[in-house]
Amino acid sequence: MSMGFAYLSSRIEGGLWRLVGPTWIDWMKSGLDELRAQRDLIDQLNVFPVPDGDTGHNMVATVEAALAALHNRSSDALSEVLQRMADGALIGGRGNSGVILSQLLAGFAAAGRDKIAFTPDDLHQAFGQAAITARRYVAQPVEGTILTMADALTQWTVRGDLVSCLTLAVRAGEEALEKTRDQLPQLKETDSVDAGALGYLCLVRGWLRAAQGRGEPTQHPIAPALSAGVEENVYHAGPLRYYYDVEALIYQLRSEDAYAVLERRLAEVGESVVLAPGHKVIKVHVHTDKPVELMEILTAVGDIRQMEWLDMRAQVASRAGSTTLLRIVADPSLHPVFEGFMPVVDAGLGTDAPDTLWVSPSQPLAVAVAVDSVGLAGQLCLEYVPGESWDVNRARLTSMLQRMRSWTVIRTRDGFLCQGRFYATPQAVHQAIRSDMAELGITTIYLSYRADREEANYWQEAFNAALVQCPLETPWMEIVWQP
Repeated sequence: MSMGFAYLSSRIEGGLWRLVGPTWIDWMKSGLDELRAQRDLIDQLNVFPVPDGDTGHNMVATVEAALAALHNRSSDALSEVLQRMADGALIGGRGNSGVILSQLLAGFAAAGRDKIAFTPDDLHQAFGQAAITARRYVAQPVEGTILTMADALTQWTVRGDLVSCLTLAVRAGEEALEKTRDQLPQLKETDSVDAGALGYLCLVRGWLRAAQGRGEPTQHPIAPALSAGVEENVYHAGPLRYYYDVEALIYQLRSEDAYAVLERRLAEVGESVVLAPGHKVIKVHVHTDKPVELMEILTAVGDIRQMEWLDMRAQVASRAGSTTLLRIVADPSLHPVFEGFMPVVDAGLGTDAPDTLWVSPSQPLAVAVAVDSVGLAGQLCLEYVPGESWDVNRARLTSMLQRMRSWTVIRTRDGFLCQGRFYATPQAVHQAIRSDMAELGITTIYLSYRADREEANYWQEAFNAALVQCPLETPWMEIVWQP
């Protein structure tokens, strides 16, 4: 890497006055350490917009993605480092808080464009640009959240070097964090502070720790008071109206007004909408209960490169203490597909019992629901509602199973076998399956982990589908469609 005059030491005798690229990398690594140290506490405090307990993990994953994006940088110039991290956070941002965090980093990148280094004045302006950028791309900003923290971190007057400025910023942030207790009804009920706001503050505390040259992160000063009783006061939400947490990366945009179209249409099908624009792409985050309508909106605007669906009902029910979870009965060779996702039982030990999906059973079932494939089981898992009676769940799963279709694809030396027919090329497979899809619906591809990235991208883009790579050997791929 080029290491010219722009990358000389940022520390001048008498203080730290210049923030250059390598220094920003050190700050972000320290911020990541701070977030990791407080991750469980942040998860514990997560009650808004949905009490699904994953804000800490999502923010950690977002910063990890930002740092991972530095591997292919051409220099340590501040402007490039800032932009690479912002791009990485955009692609890898997880959850509502993660996507907003990616836009905070985009604001820092915008403030650092064409700059060799940040001075204390520049840093103050960068905090301001970050707050403006993040708020701009949240459809319905709410106070008492990470956006409020972003504003608070600008409420200081430049005084002294970068260490002094960060000290003032953290002090302003800690005062604002306490005030979030009274800004959201959910936080009042739990007598706690906002998880996303704490996460952003922890990141900046990590920057300060790096600027001061201090070592390992220490316990956050508010942690003892929060952790003492917060779990006893977890906010028990009622039934979720918008229970799918969806993230998608839209590229090959079909019109110049794609952003405006998404902004308008997504408000019709959900909430917690964040639209984060990048270079010829838009990262979408939304909570919805209308998956088919959402797919229609997204595919009308562009092509889907990445898409993830998360059913938040299971997360919320688990956190609220629900002990009834769906279990899978399957051959041991299929266990790795489900392990870590939900309980899985060996087919030889399975019982025909409530709250059970049985993959390819060898006996008739009177109580459990039988499915023929991994993909169908995976899709039905998203329809199961913890806490509801098995009779209600079983009726819903059975109805959905009757409407779903799946295609198994086996790779051979010369091509592909699909539903007993041979096809020489992936394009031929795609054409045959697409012609069988009667109408627009949700398509999910379960693909062998042995497939390389190029092939995975082809199938995902060809079907505008969500992609799940898992330890499948045969079939090589299963495509599941539901209306």
